[in-house]
Order: sequence, then structure tokens, then C-alpha cells
Amino acid sequence: MLSIIYDKNEKLISKLLSYTSDINTKNNNGDNCLMLAIENGNKKLVDLILQTNINVNTQNNQGESPLFSAISKNRNDIVSLLLNKNINLNLRNKNGKTPIEEALAKGQLEIVKLLLTCRSIDINHVTNDNKTPLRIAIEQQNIPIIKAL
Repeated sequence: MLSIIYDKNEKLISKLLSYTSDINTKNNNGDNCLMLAIENGNKKLVDLILQTNINVNTQNNQGESPLFSAISKNRNDIVSLLLNKNINLNLRNKNGKTPIEEALAKGQLEIVKLLLTCRSIDINHVTNDNKTPLRIAIEQQNIPIIKAL
């Protein structure tokens, strides 16, 4: 299943998704098919996979979830899709960062705004460096993100 994600043949993948017993299989890096589809930037495929029983909170070997993948690709559209699922916005990667801190580090105002629409987000989370998201934005002198926070 994982190897055909790169094929981008949505009809074939859709058919396989209906027959596969374990959609949550991971590769050597700990990525599942959802993470691979996000890495490939294939929104249609991401949408298809999200209609299955995929674990949207799975973490790879770096501790990154599918949400981290969407943020790293600056895909607001895919972040929106993920936010409509039962997603944990406060998972930390191996560096202790949460998704909002990842978006802050990349200066992604629109993604920060999307994340802030969710009640479950912890905007007072303290990083391994004892910084809150607001403190990070202040240090970056990113006025639009400071205002959003």
C-alpha cells in the first residue's frame, strides 16, 4: 500500500483502500500512507485516506504527526482537512515542538490562524527552551502572528 502512494493513481488507490485491512502500516521512517500522501502534496488522495480508519495522530520516528507534515509543506488546505478530524493539536515531536510552534518557526500566519480556531490547542504550551508561542513570535518580531495570538 505504501509504495503505490507515490503512483498518484487515485482510482487504484481508492480501490485498494476499500480492501486493505491495515491502513496504518508504516514505512522504515515511521510514516503511514497519510503522511506520504501529504508529503507528495496530493490533496485528493489525502481526502480519500481520511475517509478510512487512518490514525490521524500517529507519529513517525521523529515524533511528527500528519499535521506536522502538512505544516512542513505549507499546505493550508490539508491542514484544514486534518483539523476536521479528531486530531491532537498538542502532540510534541522529538524536539519538543508542537504543531503551532512548527508553524511559528516557519512564519506561517495562515496556518497559525487555522490552528488557533481549535479550542483544544494549548497556546500557553512551554517549549523545551521555556518559550510560549507568543514569546517565539515576539522574538521573531512577527507582528501579524503576535496579533493573531
